[in-house]
Amino acid sequence: MMKLTKSKHFVLAILVVLLLIILDCNLILAEEYSISVDTDKNNYHKGDNVIISGFLKLDGVGIAGSVQIQISYSDNSNVYLDSVSSQDDGSYSAIYLIINANRLGNYTVFVANAGSARANATYIV
Repeated sequence: MMKLTKSKHFVLAILVVLLLIILDCNLILAEEYSISVDTDKNNYHKGDNVIISGFLKLDGVGIAGSVQIQISYSDNSNVYLDSVSSQDDGSYSAIYLIINANRLGNYTVFVANAGSARANATYIV
């Protein structure tokens, strides 16, 4: 069995402390994105505008960034795709005009940013 001297114990203790500091810094520096989405109404008709809005945040603070918007029918077919920029306070909005209301039913608005944040909202035509 190998004997550790006091100086080796000290070096080992320093290495363990440094490792713990590095791991703790990585946890502190981990960025957490969040995004929200809402529509101005729950029910729409042909010719209505769907006003989509929400906030993009990083660690709880609104930020400017890119937001991808997708609207899908209940069978998962896409009816609208867009990319908008959020303002410095994190707010964003888009308007989708319902032109073809032949497919009555439930629609879902999906939003995402380049990070890991995702959200959705639903409405009915």
